[in-house]
Amino acid sequence: MSNFARAFADPLFLNSLKNTFVLLSGALLFQFVLGFGIAILLNQKIRGIKFIRGLIITPLVIPPIVAGLLWRFMFNNEVGIIAYYLRLLGLWGKEMTLLGKPSTALLGIMIADSWQWTPLIVLILFAGLRSLPLEPFEAAEIDGASGWQKFIFLVLPLLRPLIGIALLIRIIDLYRIYDQVYVMTYGGPGTATETASFFVYRQGFIFFQMGYASSISVILLIICLGLSMLFVRLLLKMERE
Repeated sequence: MSNFARAFADPLFLNSLKNTFVLLSGALLFQFVLGFGIAILLNQKIRGIKFIRGLIITPLVIPPIVAGLLWRFMFNNEVGIIAYYLRLLGLWGKEMTLLGKPSTALLGIMIADSWQWTPLIVLILFAGLRSLPLEPFEAAEIDGASGWQKFIFLVLPLLRPLIGIALLIRIIDLYRIYDQVYVMTYGGPGTATETASFFVYRQGFIFFQMGYASSISVILLIICLGLSMLFVRLLLKMERE
């Protein structure tokens, strides 16, 4: 029990929880908005759209640790392709570094994670868009509904279950994010990107405080279960309304 008491008094653990929820909220919002937009675009009749659909989901087949390494090299200030082209445009100074600054390192991890996992949201929502019944949209068309009205009053309510599934999957994945943190920043600079899962790894396998790490894992499990149950209850309540 002393390990549990120690966890809630440990500023490093509380900081890792804060980093986790900042990363979770920021990446989830960005991935959902971007994923929904891409899913709607992929649902249009555009030339070459089938090839684009296949290309969009390519990041999903790459292991997260490999994706993290790729983005680490692309963000590199000396040899990274992103820094190179930003310097050509005059937007990136020689001393600038994304992963090396505490204020921007978490943003770099968000970008890498969003590149890899936004296609999952695209895939789920695109499948939902393709399965929507045509009759409500035809009726709305006859009544003179605008495209925005059809999106708000038809698309969103009909896709609510799939939206819930997509968000729940990403909430759980982002909550336990570890791979990208390990290879991109190793929790640094300092503890700026140390997430809860990475904190457990360091306590258990670097400092060999197995009891403390196990206690924190139980705390994280309870928090995850609580978040998931709250989210599901919210979805069920919205369905009943």
